Amino acid sequence: MRSLISALLRRRCVRFTTQQCRRSLSSHSKHALVDDPNNVVLVEGKASSRTAVLNRPSVLNALNTSTGVRLTELYKSWEDDPNIGFVALKGSGRAFSAGGDVVAIYNLIKEGKLEGCKEFFRTLYSFIYLLGTYLKPHDLELVWHTVGAKATKEKAERHINGEV
Repeated sequence: MRSLISALLRRRCVRFTTQQCRRSLSSHSKHALVDDPNNVVLVEGKASSRTAVLNRPSVLNALNTSTGVRLTELYKSWEDDPNIGFVALKGSGRAFSAGGDVVAIYNLIKEGKLEGCKEFFRTLYSFIYLLGTYLKPHDLELVWHTVGAKATKEKAERHINGEV
């Protein structure tokens, strides 16, 4: 049975290009537009709500400096807008967010760009502080998968309500 499964998996990989079957550990996208500062966070809007969509699916929406800057700009502008009553954050692709882009940090350290590392942490921790002190109702999309963790909105709601 194992040999049959192995053969099917190999056959499946042959159909796709080698690039699609191989996982990449690089934080640099093969698509230039994905890491464009204007495209790392997309915006969806409905009436009086806004949703920020992390748009780096090739790296499981890992947060980098440009993502943190864009999220901070959006959240501050939405907080000041009286027409917006609710804000949400979600990820594109199969992951909500893998957290900080550790590969990018590693490369900055390796290249001796410590100021870039400081800016990364300054930006992301400032955004986290903004989230913690945000005045409007906001939600992180809890239907997500990250490395080693799974959560669903229903499980989170049961936990919040004390049913778990």
